[in-house]
Amino acid sequence: MNALDRARLEFFAAFLMEYHRNEAALSDYAGLLDHYPIKADEGFFDPVVSENESLFVVSRTYSGMSARIRSSGYPTIYRELTEEIGASEFHIRWQDDEIVADAPSPTWFPLPKNWRWVRIGQEEESPEASAIDSSRWTGLPSGFKLTADKQKALVRDLDRVEEQLQDFNVGQEIRAQARAYVIAARILAEAPDPQADLIWEMIGRANALSGVASLFVAIISLFVQAAH
Repeated sequence: MNALDRARLEFFAAFLMEYHRNEAALSDYAGLLDHYPIKADEGFFDPVVSENESLFVVSRTYSGMSARIRSSGYPTIYRELTEEIGASEFHIRWQDDEIVADAPSPTWFPLPKNWRWVRIGQEEESPEASAIDSSRWTGLPSGFKLTADKQKALVRDLDRVEEQLQDFNVGQEIRAQARAYVIAARILAEAPDPQADLIWEMIGRANALSGVASLFVAIISLFVQAAH
């Protein structure tokens, strides 16, 4: 892995974590470095963001460049990182200062100080079970096809869940993380050629968050029932 490729992964990972913390906040190189042990030099920041500008909201001023992930860019960055990590399960838990994944922490990942990386299977099962256990999330239900009618129903249900999240009795960090997954799923669902497997993956991530699984029962049922 060359220096530019490593810088790209480090910055993508830091921006992804920032999106889950505050999706509207712009970050510059110094701001990211304050929170994440990024090893890439500042000189890589501008090229990485500029070459992937379609994925970011970018601000350029006399003092430099700052950016944040676009909602439409989230699925691309999320998929690239999880594929590079080799994880099919990847959860950022700001409320617990941890990342939970079914793969080991890569050497390039800028894990914040005092955070831990927990491998699925090495953590105790939470007493609060989700609607579907995410550690057994085995992919898109066999036989599922996202027809035009199902696509409309899915977008409608995702809109409903996003609205319900606003007043749902969970912490702000959980709410923000769940909303990020819902928005990513809806963007994918509204695409001309929606990727059902990635939509299902985003729903699985949201469903796994503590305290919000009940919101996703109808959506999961839509996938499971349509597969039979």
